[in-house]
Amino acid sequence: ARAGSQWTGSQWTGIPLITLSLLFQMVLDFVVVPSWRTRRWRGSSRFDRTRRHVSPIDLPGAPVLVASVTETGKSLSTQERKHREIAEKVWLDARENFVDPTMNGLDWDLVKKDLLSRRLHTKADLYASLRWMLSLLNDPYTTLLLPADYSTFRESIEGSEIGIGASVRLKNNSSSLLSVLLNTFSPSKKPRDIELCDVLKGGPALRAGLKEGDVVVAVDRRPTSTMSVKDISDSLHGKDRTRVELLIQCAPGTFRKFSVKREKVQIDTVFSEIVVVESKKKKKNVAYLQVTEWSKNSFKESLRALGGFLADDGTPVDALVIDLRDNSGGVLPDAIEFTRLFVKKKGAKLVNFVVRGETSASVVETSTFTWVRDAILDLLSGSKWRRKSVVSDKIPICLLVNQNTASASELVAAALRDNCRATIVGTKTYGKSSIQSVVQLEDGEAAFKLTIATYTTPLGEPITGIVPDIFADYLPKGKRAVAHIFPRLAGKLSRKLSICTPPT
Repeated sequence: ARAGSQWTGSQWTGIPLITLSLLFQMVLDFVVVPSWRTRRWRGSSRFDRTRRHVSPIDLPGAPVLVASVTETGKSLSTQERKHREIAEKVWLDARENFVDPTMNGLDWDLVKKDLLSRRLHTKADLYASLRWMLSLLNDPYTTLLLPADYSTFRESIEGSEIGIGASVRLKNNSSSLLSVLLNTFSPSKKPRDIELCDVLKGGPALRAGLKEGDVVVAVDRRPTSTMSVKDISDSLHGKDRTRVELLIQCAPGTFRKFSVKREKVQIDTVFSEIVVVESKKKKKNVAYLQVTEWSKNSFKESLRALGGFLADDGTPVDALVIDLRDNSGGVLPDAIEFTRLFVKKKGAKLVNFVVRGETSASVVETSTFTWVRDAILDLLSGSKWRRKSVVSDKIPICLLVNQNTASASELVAAALRDNCRATIVGTKTYGKSSIQSVVQLEDGEAAFKLTIATYTTPLGEPITGIVPDIFADYLPKGKRAVAHIFPRLAGKLSRKLSICTPPT
């Protein structure tokens, strides 16, 4: 060593070795190691310590193939793959069945690429993407039904619901439309009474001792003053065999608790009664038949109602009033079968369907089923020679409609009018002439509605709102309308039918 030097030769030659080892460790820590550590940091349950080479997918900005594990134990990539399959099936169903084969002038293959390039990690992502795709078709009736909406839709179609068999409404409600909307969808800041209504016979609410008009103060210990009417109504529904607690005000300062078990209850869609009216100093028996919506049970309920008309005291029915006011539609096959009860002529046209530009007609056909059905009605009447059948061609029919009569109900009205079986009384109908199919998604919770066809009247006219034969906007609700129709409009009804010419 040189004089004055502080380092020995061995010490001096050791510095490069230490430096090289430190540099090597830094390279290992900051270049190679992060490539395989990254996969572990991002949640991979499997990471291989022996694989330390750098591959393209490990570079910053490249996609990571191994996704994180969710709380349910399913990897996000698996769920996203399932969502992509669901989205692709909806896309395909729309392409093959949408009423407009041009798909609103869109390149549907390009829409598919855009759809599958969107984020589909969660169900919320899936629903948002499907809603976006369906909105491109620019059809107000083609839409996505979220789980809550789909559940309500199924209940209305099936004709049943899980609840207590009662509804709620505002007592002494204001007639202002703004007031109705505010009270329905928002909590009230002022004291108001919520009362029970539409209490079903034999339902859970009635069996528990509740009755129509009972004032509901609280639902499950939550004051109704802090809830909207919709929230209160939703609280009455829920899972089967669960209970809901209602606090009822019996008198000022007096309250009583009711614990009601929710269960599946049948929703009646057909209501009937014989109304006796005075006409030219003579009593006439008018059969009143109201259909509130078309469910899968409506046709069967109508048959029972007609049988009830025929099995009273043996006196003939002089006229039939069918009330379709505020009936916005529903299950189309039941509406068509209902129409066939009154239009019996073989070959009579009921409706024209237009599917992707091709027109087909639904006509009356004589079959064993119709023969048996008519025979049952005759048996219910006691004797077809002694009594008139309520579905006889000789009995005049008055059909009531208003601005809320739509879809399948308009089909019934047009078929009975064009085949000279009924006189339409009321106001112009809504004007909906399209048919939707409802397809459940594979997740079993949501569904989508797709317009698959349109229809016209038996005379081939588009339904943009059916104009009544006799305009009447003053008719009261329910069976009370019968007293206003007869005898005031009896002459007009007969004259309208006498000049009617059925389609050929």
